[in-house]
Amino acid sequence: GRRSGQTIEQRLLRSSGLLEAFGNCRTVKNNNSSRFGKLVLLYPGPQGAISRVGIETYLLEKTRVVNHEPTERSFHILHQLLSGPTATQARQLHLAGITHADFRYTRGTATARGMDDAAGFQRTIEALEAQGVSDQTISLLLRCLSGLLHLGNVHFTGGDTATLRDRTPLSVACAMLQCEESDVEAAVTSRRLRVGHEWVATQLTPSEATDATDALAKALYARLFSWLVANINTSLSSTAPTPPPPPHPAGPPRLAGGAHLPRNGSPKAMPFAGPAAAGQPYFGVLDIFGFEKLPSNSLEQLAINFANEKLQAHFNAAVFASALADYEREGIPLSGISPPDNTPVVDLFDARPHGLFHLLQEECSLGQGSDASLLSKLAAHHKSHPLFRIPRARARSAAPAPAAPADGHGELDM
Repeated sequence: GRRSGQTIEQRLLRSSGLLEAFGNCRTVKNNNSSRFGKLVLLYPGPQGAISRVGIETYLLEKTRVVNHEPTERSFHILHQLLSGPTATQARQLHLAGITHADFRYTRGTATARGMDDAAGFQRTIEALEAQGVSDQTISLLLRCLSGLLHLGNVHFTGGDTATLRDRTPLSVACAMLQCEESDVEAAVTSRRLRVGHEWVATQLTPSEATDATDALAKALYARLFSWLVANINTSLSSTAPTPPPPPHPAGPPRLAGGAHLPRNGSPKAMPFAGPAAAGQPYFGVLDIFGFEKLPSNSLEQLAINFANEKLQAHFNAAVFASALADYEREGIPLSGISPPDNTPVVDLFDARPHGLFHLLQEECSLGQGSDASLLSKLAAHHKSHPLFRIPRARARSAAPAPAAPADGHGELDM
C-alpha cells in the first residue's frame, strides 16, 4: 500500500498540508489563512508515543468557494488545479488554456506571495497518495473540483424566469460531475414548495438561479472537504501502515448527481473518535478559526466570530472564574480582580427566544420571510440593547457592536 513504512507522525504531518490545500486561502490579512476550525486529539500509547489521532473540523467557510474580495483568493486547491496538472490532465479536466481569470470563482488575485501553485499541486497529490488514496479516486476528486469551477461560469438570463445564457459551462460541469444535465438545470432554475399535501414547482429568476447554483457549488465543496477529513482520520486511526480497505458494501457516498468518492473504510471506522468514545487520556489541540472584522461580513463570518466568542466564554469560565472561586474557598484575599465577561454578547445572539440567530431561524422558516422583515424584528427586540446598533449609513444593516458587522442583505437566501 502507499502508506507502507510511514509512521503515524509522518502521516499526521502530511495531513496538515492536505488540510491547508483544501481549507486555507489568501486573505487581506494573511497569505495562508485557515478558513476552518479544527480540534486535533493525540492519543498516547503505552510507551508514550502517539498511537492514533482524531481530527474534527468545524465551520468551513463555504462562501469562500463562490465569493471573495478582489485582493483575496479562493481555497488554494482551486488555484493549484489551474497551475499544476500536466497538459494531458488539463485536457481531460477541460482546463487546457484556461487561467484563474476565466472562472468566476477564482477571479481576483492570481498568486499568493511565496507560494508556487504548480509545486503545491504536486505536493497535494503526493499527500493524497500518502494517505492511501488510489489514482482512480484522485482522478475523480480532480474532476469534481473542475466541475465545480465550471459550475460557477453558468450564467442566466430572462425576466421572471431564468434561462441559460450559454449551455456549455453547465454541460462541461455535468460531464465532470457525472450528473444528468437536465436534472441539474431543473434543480438550479426551479424551487419545489409544499402547499398543503402537494408539492408545487415555481420558476426562479436569474438572480435566484445564480444563488441556487452557488449553493450547489458550496455544498459540493463541503462534501469533498468532509470526505477528505474522513480519509485522513482513517489513515491516522492506527500506527499499522496498512493499505486502505475496500469501500463499504453499502456503496460510496454520493456527492453530486452520480459522482462518488469511495471511503477508505466502513462508516463505523471513519468518524472522528472523541474523548468520550475513546475513554483514554489524550492531548487536545484546538486551532480556532480566524476572527475578522471587515466593513461588511457574511453571515458565515458572523457565525465564525460568534463561535470564537463562545470558546472565549468557556475559557473565561474555566480559567478565570473557576480560579477565583478556588481562591475564595481557600480564604485567599482578593481585591480589584474581575474576570473578563463576554456573556452579554453571547446571549444577544444565542438567548431564547429572541436571540439574533433564533430570530433568523424563525424568519428562514417562513414562506414569505424577507431581509426587511428580519431586520425589523431584530430592531424591535434589541434596539435598546447596548451592544446592538443599526448603522445610520446603511439602514439595511444590523450588527452587534463587539462582533464584526454583518450585511443583512441576502442572508435569508443562504
